[in-house]
Amino acid sequence: MHPDQHQQPYEVFLVLLREARIQADLTQQELATRIGWTQSFVSKCERGERRIDVIDLITYLDGIGFSSSDFVGTLVNALGGPPALAASTSVTVPQAHRPTLRDSK
Repeated sequence: MHPDQHQQPYEVFLVLLREARIQADLTQQELATRIGWTQSFVSKCERGERRIDVIDLITYLDGIGFSSSDFVGTLVNALGGPPALAASTSVTVPQAHRPTLRDSK
């Protein structure tokens, strides 16, 4: 599943999160074992039942071997780039390189 431009930002985040795990060829159980979570906790995070804070995100991404900065760049790109986020953040992401999930492998 790829993000759709009509999805809410958190839904796009969840799609990318799950896609990254699948691209790492890991089941929820395998990821949970790697990072010390339960499979049900991973599932709840991926479905949006449990919101993920930045520490959980870093833990999750480390568990699948994915760069946090690449993931955030991919998310910003999927959300339409920095102009779409201007009202909610003061962080500027360079335009030069917008990685995709496939770029990090």
